[in-house]
Amino acid sequence: MADVPVRRRKYRIQPHRRRPGFRAWIAWSERICDRRLFAPTIVDGTAYVADTSGVLMAFDTETRKMRWTTNVRGLDYAPTVIGDTVYVAGTDVLALSANDGSERWRFEIGVTESSPITTADGTLFFKTSDANGQGVCWAVNADAGTERWRIGIPSGKEGEIPSAENVPPAVVDGVAYFVDKEDVYAFEAATGNPRWRTSVDGTINHAPTVANGTVYVCGEQVFALSADDGNTEWTTSVADSTRLAQSPAVMADSVIVTDGRKARA
Repeated sequence: MADVPVRRRKYRIQPHRRRPGFRAWIAWSERICDRRLFAPTIVDGTAYVADTSGVLMAFDTETRKMRWTTNVRGLDYAPTVIGDTVYVAGTDVLALSANDGSERWRFEIGVTESSPITTADGTLFFKTSDANGQGVCWAVNADAGTERWRIGIPSGKEGEIPSAENVPPAVVDGVAYFVDKEDVYAFEAATGNPRWRTSVDGTINHAPTVANGTVYVCGEQVFALSADDGNTEWTTSVADSTRLAQSPAVMADSVIVTDGRKARA
Protein backbone atom coordinates (compact mmCIF):
# COMPACT_ATOMS: atom_id res chain seq x y z
CA MET A 1 0.00 0.00 0.00
CA ALA A 2 1.35 3.40 -0.91
CA ASP A 3 2.18 5.77 1.88
CA VAL A 4 -0.46 8.36 2.51
CA PRO A 5 1.06 11.85 2.51
CA VAL A 6 0.66 13.63 5.81
CA ARG A 7 -0.61 17.19 5.62
CA ARG A 8 1.02 19.37 8.19
CA ARG A 9 -0.85 22.43 9.36
CA LYS A 10 1.06 25.66 9.51
CA TYR A 11 0.35 27.67 12.63
CA ARG A 12 0.83 31.41 12.59
CA ILE A 13 2.05 32.90 15.81
CA GLN A 14 -0.40 35.57 16.84
CA PRO A 15 1.06 38.97 17.73
CA HIS A 16 -0.40 38.94 21.25
CA ARG A 17 1.48 35.70 22.01
CA ARG A 18 4.87 37.10 21.14
CA ARG A 19 7.18 38.29 23.85
CA PRO A 20 8.42 41.89 23.71
CA GLY A 21 11.94 41.94 22.43
CA PHE A 22 11.74 38.45 20.93
CA ARG A 23 11.01 38.55 17.20
CA ALA A 24 9.44 41.94 17.75
CA TRP A 25 6.95 43.13 15.17
CA ILE A 26 5.56 46.43 13.99
CA ALA A 27 1.96 46.77 15.08
CA TRP A 28 1.30 49.53 12.54
CA SER A 29 2.98 52.38 10.72
CA GLU A 30 1.64 55.47 9.00
CA ARG A 31 3.34 57.94 6.69
CA ILE A 32 2.25 61.36 7.85
CA CYS A 33 4.56 63.62 5.81
CA ASP A 34 7.41 63.59 3.30
CA ARG A 35 9.92 65.37 5.54
CA ARG A 36 12.13 64.22 8.39
CA LEU A 37 10.42 64.20 11.77
CA PHE A 38 11.75 65.21 15.16
CA ALA A 39 11.11 63.06 18.23
CA PRO A 40 7.42 62.98 19.23
CA THR A 41 5.74 63.81 22.51
CA ILE A 42 2.93 61.33 23.23
CA VAL A 43 0.17 62.21 25.70
CA ASP A 44 -3.23 60.51 26.14
CA GLY A 45 -3.13 58.71 22.81
CA THR A 46 -1.97 61.68 20.75
CA ALA A 47 1.49 62.00 19.23
CA TYR A 48 2.63 65.62 18.87
CA VAL A 49 5.45 65.76 16.36
CA ALA A 50 7.10 68.44 14.22
CA ASP A 51 8.80 68.07 10.87
CA THR A 52 11.84 69.92 9.59
CA SER A 53 9.72 72.59 7.89
CA GLY A 54 8.15 73.69 11.20
CA VAL A 55 4.79 71.96 10.78
CA LEU A 56 3.51 70.68 14.13
CA MET A 57 1.11 67.73 13.88
CA ALA A 58 -1.23 66.11 16.39
CA PHE A 59 -1.70 62.50 15.34
CA ASP A 60 -4.23 60.18 17.01
CA THR A 61 -2.46 56.88 17.69
CA GLU A 62 -5.75 54.99 18.12
CA THR A 63 -7.62 56.05 14.98
CA ARG A 64 -4.35 56.77 13.11
CA LYS A 65 -5.78 60.01 11.79
CA MET A 66 -4.44 63.53 11.93
CA ARG A 67 -6.25 65.65 14.51
CA TRP A 68 -4.75 68.98 13.51
CA THR A 69 -1.65 70.68 12.07
CA THR A 70 -0.18 74.15 12.50
CA ASN A 71 2.95 76.00 11.44
CA VAL A 72 5.49 77.16 14.04
CA ARG A 73 8.39 79.19 12.72
CA GLY A 74 11.76 77.95 13.95
CA LEU A 75 10.46 74.84 15.70
CA ASP A 76 13.20 72.21 15.89
CA TYR A 77 12.22 70.00 18.83
CA ALA A 78 9.47 67.98 20.41
CA PRO A 79 6.80 70.13 22.09
CA THR A 80 6.01 70.09 25.80
CA VAL A 81 2.44 69.07 26.69
CA ILE A 82 0.94 69.91 30.08
CA GLY A 83 -2.77 69.19 30.59
CA ASP A 84 -4.64 70.52 27.58
CA THR A 85 -1.90 72.90 26.46
CA VAL A 86 0.97 72.33 24.02
CA TYR A 87 4.01 74.57 24.51
CA VAL A 88 6.46 75.06 21.65
CA ALA A 89 9.57 77.20 21.29
CA GLY A 90 10.72 78.48 17.92
CA THR A 91 11.49 82.06 17.06
CA ASP A 92 8.68 82.76 19.55
CA VAL A 93 7.18 80.70 22.37
CA LEU A 94 3.56 79.62 21.83
CA ALA A 95 0.88 77.98 23.92
CA LEU A 96 -1.54 75.97 21.76
CA SER A 97 -4.77 74.16 22.52
CA ALA A 98 -4.18 70.42 22.58
CA ASN A 99 -7.73 69.97 21.24
CA ASP A 100 -7.48 71.89 17.98
CA GLY A 101 -4.04 73.56 17.82
CA SER A 102 -5.43 77.07 18.18
CA GLU A 103 -3.11 79.69 19.68
CA ARG A 104 -3.75 80.64 23.30
CA TRP A 105 -0.87 83.05 23.71
CA ARG A 106 2.38 84.02 22.05
CA PHE A 107 5.52 85.24 23.83
CA GLU A 108 7.60 87.13 21.30
CA ILE A 109 11.33 86.72 21.69
CA GLY A 110 12.38 87.09 18.04
CA VAL A 111 15.48 84.94 18.36
CA THR A 112 17.39 82.71 15.99
CA GLU A 113 17.27 79.54 18.08
CA SER A 114 15.47 78.24 21.17
CA SER A 115 16.04 75.18 23.30
CA PRO A 116 13.27 72.72 24.18
CA ILE A 117 11.09 73.84 27.09
CA THR A 118 11.34 72.52 30.63
CA THR A 119 8.29 73.08 32.85
CA ALA A 120 8.11 73.32 36.64
CA ASP A 121 5.61 74.91 39.05
CA GLY A 122 3.66 76.75 36.35
CA THR A 123 6.77 78.17 34.68
CA LEU A 124 8.43 77.50 31.33
CA PHE A 125 12.23 77.48 31.36
CA PHE A 126 14.29 77.62 28.16
CA LYS A 127 17.39 79.15 26.62
CA THR A 128 17.72 81.17 23.44
CA SER A 129 20.39 82.58 21.16
CA ASP A 130 20.07 85.60 18.89
CA ALA A 131 21.77 86.37 15.58
CA ASN A 132 24.86 87.57 17.46
CA GLY A 133 25.15 84.32 19.38
CA GLN A 134 24.06 86.00 22.62
CA GLY A 135 22.59 83.45 25.03
CA VAL A 136 19.69 84.25 27.36
CA CYS A 137 18.07 82.10 30.06
CA TRP A 138 14.30 82.60 30.36
CA ALA A 139 11.46 81.90 32.78
CA VAL A 140 7.93 82.53 31.45
CA ASN A 141 4.53 82.18 33.15
CA ALA A 142 2.88 79.10 31.65
CA ASP A 143 -0.69 80.36 32.09
CA ALA A 144 -0.34 83.95 30.92
CA GLY A 145 2.71 83.86 28.67
CA THR A 146 4.38 86.72 30.55
CA GLU A 147 8.01 87.04 31.49
CA ARG A 148 9.02 86.08 35.03
CA TRP A 149 12.74 86.73 34.52
CA ARG A 150 15.54 86.56 31.99
CA ILE A 151 19.30 86.51 32.36
CA GLY A 152 21.90 87.11 29.69
CA ILE A 153 24.96 84.90 29.91
CA PRO A 154 28.50 85.88 28.84
CA SER A 155 28.46 84.57 25.28
CA GLY A 156 28.09 86.02 21.82
CA LYS A 157 28.29 89.81 21.79
CA GLU A 158 28.94 89.79 25.56
CA GLY A 159 31.62 87.11 25.34
CA GLU A 160 34.16 85.52 23.06
CA ILE A 161 32.11 82.60 21.68
CA PRO A 162 28.50 82.09 20.53
CA SER A 163 25.97 80.50 22.84
CA ALA A 164 25.11 76.79 22.69
CA GLU A 165 21.43 77.56 22.36
CA ASN A 166 19.82 74.15 21.94
CA VAL A 167 20.40 72.66 25.41
CA PRO A 168 17.31 72.55 27.67
CA PRO A 169 17.67 73.34 31.37
CA ALA A 170 16.91 71.06 34.31
CA VAL A 171 14.73 72.34 37.15
CA VAL A 172 14.86 70.51 40.49
CA ASP A 173 13.93 71.59 44.03
CA GLY A 174 13.42 75.24 43.13
CA VAL A 175 16.69 75.60 41.20
CA ALA A 176 17.07 75.97 37.42
CA TYR A 177 20.29 74.53 35.97
CA PHE A 178 21.34 75.86 32.56
CA VAL A 179 24.41 74.96 30.51
CA ASP A 180 26.24 76.91 27.83
CA LYS A 181 29.33 75.47 26.16
CA GLU A 182 31.49 74.34 29.10
CA ASP A 183 29.65 76.34 31.80
CA VAL A 184 26.94 75.23 34.22
CA TYR A 185 24.70 77.89 35.80
CA ALA A 186 22.38 77.55 38.79
CA PHE A 187 19.60 80.13 39.28
CA GLU A 188 16.79 80.39 41.80
CA ALA A 189 13.81 79.19 39.75
CA ALA A 190 11.38 81.69 41.29
CA THR A 191 13.48 84.83 40.99
CA GLY A 192 16.39 84.13 38.66
CA ASN A 193 18.89 85.10 41.34
CA PRO A 194 22.22 83.42 40.57
CA ARG A 195 23.48 80.74 42.94
CA TRP A 196 26.68 79.58 41.27
CA ARG A 197 28.54 79.05 38.01
CA THR A 198 31.04 76.27 37.28
CA SER A 199 33.18 75.46 34.24
CA VAL A 200 34.11 71.94 33.16
CA ASP A 201 36.43 70.50 30.51
CA GLY A 202 34.68 70.20 27.16
CA THR A 203 31.40 71.38 25.67
CA ILE A 204 28.17 70.15 27.29
CA ASN A 205 25.61 69.24 24.61
CA HIS A 206 22.80 67.94 26.81
CA ALA A 207 20.59 68.83 29.76
CA PRO A 208 22.10 68.33 33.21
CA THR A 209 20.86 65.41 35.30
CA VAL A 210 20.14 66.27 38.93
CA ALA A 211 19.77 63.57 41.57
CA ASN A 212 20.35 63.36 45.32
CA GLY A 213 21.92 66.79 45.60
CA THR A 214 24.33 66.28 42.70
CA VAL A 215 24.39 67.72 39.19
CA TYR A 216 25.80 65.34 36.57
CA VAL A 217 27.08 66.58 33.20
CA CYS A 218 29.37 65.20 30.50
CA GLY A 219 32.03 67.24 28.78
CA GLU A 220 35.27 65.51 27.90
CA GLN A 221 34.74 63.61 31.15
CA VAL A 222 31.85 62.85 33.48
CA PHE A 223 31.45 65.51 36.18
CA ALA A 224 29.55 65.30 39.46
CA LEU A 225 28.92 68.79 40.83
CA SER A 226 27.44 69.75 44.18
CA ALA A 227 23.95 71.18 43.71
CA ASP A 228 24.60 73.52 46.66
CA ASP A 229 27.67 75.37 45.41
CA GLY A 230 28.78 73.82 42.10
CA ASN A 231 32.00 72.41 43.50
CA THR A 232 33.26 69.26 41.80
CA GLU A 233 32.55 66.16 43.88
CA TRP A 234 34.27 63.82 41.43
CA THR A 235 35.16 63.42 37.78
CA THR A 236 36.07 60.41 35.69
CA SER A 237 37.11 59.62 32.13
CA VAL A 238 35.30 57.10 29.96
CA ALA A 239 37.96 55.21 28.01
CA ASP A 240 39.50 57.51 25.40
CA SER A 241 36.23 58.84 24.04
CA THR A 242 35.14 62.47 24.11
CA ARG A 243 31.77 61.81 22.47
CA LEU A 244 29.75 62.15 25.67
CA ALA A 245 26.82 63.94 24.08
CA GLN A 246 23.80 62.64 26.03
CA SER A 247 22.41 63.36 29.48
CA PRO A 248 23.66 60.92 32.11
CA ALA A 249 21.13 58.62 33.76
CA VAL A 250 21.31 57.88 37.48
CA MET A 251 20.24 54.50 38.81
CA ALA A 252 20.80 53.60 42.47
CA ASP A 253 24.54 54.10 42.99
CA SER A 254 25.45 54.12 39.30
CA VAL A 255 25.70 56.81 36.63
CA ILE A 256 24.98 55.57 33.10
CA VAL A 257 26.55 57.47 30.20
CA THR A 258 27.09 56.82 26.51
CA ASP A 259 30.29 57.51 24.68
CA GLY A 260 28.87 57.41 21.16
CA ARG A 261 29.70 53.71 20.75
CA LYS A 262 28.36 51.82 23.77
CA ALA A 263 26.72 52.35 27.14
CA ARG A 264 28.99 52.37 30.16
CA ALA A 265 28.17 52.39 33.89
